This record gives sequence, C-alpha cells and structure tokens, in this order.
Amino acid sequence: MAPHKVDVFITGAGPVGLVSAYQLARLGHSVCIIDAANKASPDFPMYGRASTLHSRTLEMLDQLDLYDDMAQVGLGSKRSFTYRNGRLVQGRGWDTLIGQGKTFFDFMLNIRLKYSEDIFREKLLGMGVEVNAPVKLVDFSIDKDQDHDHRVHAQTVDASGTTIQVDARYIIGSDGGGSTVRKTAGIPFNGERKVTHW
Repeated sequence: MAPHKVDVFITGAGPVGLVSAYQLARLGHSVCIIDAANKASPDFPMYGRASTLHSRTLEMLDQLDLYDDMAQVGLGSKRSFTYRNGRLVQGRGWDTLIGQGKTFFDFMLNIRLKYSEDIFREKLLGMGVEVNAPVKLVDFSIDKDQDHDHRVHAQTVDASGTTIQVDARYIIGSDGGGSTVRKTAGIPFNGERKVTHW
C-alpha cells in the first residue's frame, strides 16, 4: 500500500465500511479503506453475524444498486421457526413482516455476512477502490490548522510491519466494538454487556 492522500479514510471493511466506501466512490470522492483482517482470503472463516436483513435495510441496499446481486445469493423469507430436538418451540419464531404491506420488500433476506461483504468488495473494486488488508490503524491525529485541506493524518502498518501514512479530509471508524478511531478520539462507548446465546 503506497502513501495515500484522499477525501475519506475508512478503517474497518465490514458491511458499514464497505458500503460507506462504495457510496462515497459513487459520489465521486476518493477513498482509502483498510482492514486488519484479509476477509477476501479463502482462509478467512465463513461464520458470520448479521445474516438476516430486514425491509428498511433492503430498501436502502436497493437504492444503492446492491440488492439485486444480494438477492441472487440470499434466501427471502417472511417467517422463521425454532426447533429443539426435532420439535417446534412455541413463541420463538419471527412473524414480524406478515401483513406489513408498506414496502415492496415485505420479507427478510437471509444471506451470510461473508457473501454480502464479497458483493460489496466486488462492487467497490469495479469503481477502482481496493480494500487494503491486512492493514491496521495504529494512530491518527487531526491538524487544527483550518487552512489545511487534509487535516487527518493516520498511521497504518501492513503485515510486513511497514508503516504507511494516509492523509485525508475525513476519517470513518467502522472498526468494530474495540474501535481504534473511537479510543484515539476519546469517544465513550456506553452501554451494558448482556450474556446471550443464539
């Protein structure tokens, strides 16, 4: 990865980072996107979260010209059921979209997160933007000089240990719960931890 000077620097190439980069590129902005993991690698695990997309998300993906490709891979459904030991568990299914009738997308789309991200990466690559991975954000600072256009200075490191600087007008931290962007900026992450099992 060569040194970059871009409009927007994005760290985290999950669905939020990828779709943000895609929309910014569509609007004509230059983008540099990195991720600490190489999710495009065939060795990357197939497991994933966020596999069920609801109506409003599907509407937004359609507006971004992403839905059609996802619909070829995903499975649409209006209901879900939970079974335990071969028996239906009462009260554990989803019927949330039955009779909704306020959207063309009156169903859920079930698609593995890896497949969604593959589609987003491919669309992004078609616009000339490649995800730089594995590359990790180490630190960033913001130049307070108002006359300077690219005030964000981010230091990244690649798998070989090479440090690369990215200068940008804006930074997007889509790097998850342990966000380096959030921690460096001193933004609190309030909330509570729930013990759940799915």
